[in-house]
Amino acid sequence: AATFLSSPPSNQRVSGGSAGESSSAEPEQQAEDPDTLQAMCQEWIDKLTQFSTVYALASPRTLLCRGRLRLISGSPAEGLKLLRKSQQLAAKMQMPYDEALALQLLSRHTKGSARESQQAA
Repeated sequence: AATFLSSPPSNQRVSGGSAGESSSAEPEQQAEDPDTLQAMCQEWIDKLTQFSTVYALASPRTLLCRGRLRLISGSPAEGLKLLRKSQQLAAKMQMPYDEALALQLLSRHTKGSARESQQAA
């Protein structure tokens, strides 16, 4: 059995209602601190990484997610490198949607066009 599909992260809160509760009950919303959110993101990216070892088609998206996390956590050079790898792998695997997602993020976070940043890599 695959362990990466077994359960959500241990710190994720799941609230279940009883049969007598109204179906319009909203899930509990809590504000998380940035460190907790980053840890949760990393935990899910780790699960996606495990998934991508079994299903190669998840590899470009895994690189994309890792790159986005690096961008917002203060490692822009590493993040851009991962986004370029994601774009290149998606192109090689003929996955235009994932390629476009990576190019869109690259164009947001680089000077000049995404094509220029791609040529510099």
